[in-house]
Amino acid sequence: MACYQPDELLGYGFDGGRVYRSVQVNGSRLFMQVLADGHAVLYKNSHQYYVQKGSESLKELVSVSQDTTVYRSGRPYIARNRLFANLLNDQVMADCPAVQPLLQKALLRDGDLMAIFEVYNHCRPANTPTRLIAVTAKPRTSVSMGIGLSWHRSTLSILPTNWVPVNAILHPTRSFIPYPTCWLVLTSPRISERFSFQTGLSFLHEAFRFSSTEEIDEGADRRVLQRQDLWLQMSSLRIPVQVRYNVPGFQARPYLAVGSSLLLPLRYESSYSIERQQNRLVNSFRYPFFVPHQLAISVTGALGLKIPLNQNFSGVVEGRYEMALAGIAQFDNIDATKAPHAAGLTSLAEAPYQAFQFSLGLQFR
Repeated sequence: MACYQPDELLGYGFDGGRVYRSVQVNGSRLFMQVLADGHAVLYKNSHQYYVQKGSESLKELVSVSQDTTVYRSGRPYIARNRLFANLLNDQVMADCPAVQPLLQKALLRDGDLMAIFEVYNHCRPANTPTRLIAVTAKPRTSVSMGIGLSWHRSTLSILPTNWVPVNAILHPTRSFIPYPTCWLVLTSPRISERFSFQTGLSFLHEAFRFSSTEEIDEGADRRVLQRQDLWLQMSSLRIPVQVRYNVPGFQARPYLAVGSSLLLPLRYESSYSIERQQNRLVNSFRYPFFVPHQLAISVTGALGLKIPLNQNFSGVVEGRYEMALAGIAQFDNIDATKAPHAAGLTSLAEAPYQAFQFSLGLQFR
């Protein structure tokens, strides 16, 4: 049962974006959920539906059907009459022929009834003389597209291996500059306007560096000065695949999205160098250490806000977090032609990765 706090003075209440109104029913006053408002109002109380047109009395919509016999070409046929559809067609919405095709196939449920009432209330506005206008029901699929800029902040962890004896978190070295991004939102209004499918495409260029200098005591008054430097830059595409929940009840509509993201590397370069100085003797070498997965998968969560600007365009602000499930690196033999001194070595085995992306853009419908 819904828990809401009705306002006895104003005659309405709210619960998680749902609107409730005080209605007189058989001498009792009940707070019912308002599914559609306008010249004809659709109410719901538990699993029962009611309709009120203008100042007329409340009418209940029932799912009971009656079978009647009709004759076609002299032969009898059984026709099933749905009482709620007959009531809407004959008594409530007779002044709007546009709803008749919907009533022929509608069932007694939220989605079908809300689509019918939306068509009727656009066809016959409140407090105006009867006028018929061309209207259509909600489309089966609604598509919204957007473009914008994204700001990215990520961290890459390096776990020690036999060849890269470093345990470090690499932070980006580039400034916080924007990169292009686009997105696509698919919604099925006839099923639910609260849930959508969201995807898109982002381009990112990241550069990381980690440097350290330490003095190692090897015993017997032997001390070694060791310097290490890791450097990596990578360009990649990100494709989020998310299910989105649009929070109702607000003009500026917040939303929450969860799902996964595909990380596709385009170009990368890396190097690991180490220098050991002992008794004025310097030994150093350098070789690449990073080979990314051809396709990495991360879990993502996003929180956003859609702000209507006019009938067709909205502003969008979104923050998204992603974490690679199995890191973004893989074992691979180092190319001996590029690093002869490192022949036989392998690349980094694990590279945990997480990132936060902030996007700002413009969405069409």
